[in-house]
Amino acid sequence: AGGAYVPLDPAYPRERLAFMLEDTQSKLILTKSRLRSLLPDVPHLVCLDEQRDLITQQPTTNPTSSVTPHNLLYVIYTSGSTGQPKGITLSHQALGNLIHWHLDTMEKGVGVLQFASLSFDASFHEMFAAWCSGGTLYMISENLQLDVDKLVHFLAKKTIQKVIFPVALWQQIAQVYGHQSHLFRHLTEVVTTGEQLQITQPIIELFKQLHHCYLHNHYGPSETHVVTSYTFNDSPDTWPIYPPIGQPIANTQIYILDQQWQPVPIGVPGFLCIGGANLARGYLNRPHLTAEKFVSNPFGTGKLYQTGDMARYLPDGNMFLGRVDHQVKIA
Repeated sequence: AGGAYVPLDPAYPRERLAFMLEDTQSKLILTKSRLRSLLPDVPHLVCLDEQRDLITQQPTTNPTSSVTPHNLLYVIYTSGSTGQPKGITLSHQALGNLIHWHLDTMEKGVGVLQFASLSFDASFHEMFAAWCSGGTLYMISENLQLDVDKLVHFLAKKTIQKVIFPVALWQQIAQVYGHQSHLFRHLTEVVTTGEQLQITQPIIELFKQLHHCYLHNHYGPSETHVVTSYTFNDSPDTWPIYPPIGQPIANTQIYILDQQWQPVPIGVPGFLCIGGANLARGYLNRPHLTAEKFVSNPFGTGKLYQTGDMARYLPDGNMFLGRVDHQVKIA
């Protein structure tokens, strides 16, 4: 319809929701009546459960739209580790490129679990990977998201072949349920994301039993979504404890640079910068921060995003990751 999507998590404090609505100047909210009291006043609020009859009377044809690939698709807000949350603006091109790559390189037409909260960009990957490939999207409640035992048995019960899980969750699942490989008999693709992957012995032991399932390690900040991918071989005993993040996906350029913005040799650490179709347009209403993090590409056209990560090339062309800024992850 030509609009842009801003996910609002009802679990967020009211002040944060008010800030996001003010920052985006959102004119319309789609919600349910039970959540109305959590929201500040907006010009137009539609409670889907109360207006179901009115909605069903609308045309079923697609609306006319003049949207182009460079138009805004969604605004996703970070946790605001350095102060106020910042809205990252992603275009249709960025998500479209990711999904086109996914359809070219990974399984299509399978059951996909929608695990990530709708306020996280991983949810876009899950949903559109299923919808655009003719697959089935399995949506779950928040209670199921937070109960690992129920989640694992849900995977066993449903024909879900693809999951995208945070690293810590997959480590926990392997630790507790690794000896019950039958619970994962439907899985054919497991993707880990969100933080640096550490391969534990329980993960190795579990995948030694899952002969039909491949493990993928994806890397990408919210400012770009997924930009590199590494697929593990079928010999888990050979997997390194700290695996690489792989190589760039389609239409993505990765540069590892020294402090003089020169490419570093193989094996030498440097600053990881990203260019190509996956880049965000910048930070909403933050021109100075956008100019600081998204800089002109000295090696080609467009911009480069400075990730704050340090990486190095391995001899086989894959990349290994580490941070160089002041962010600290608290588990």
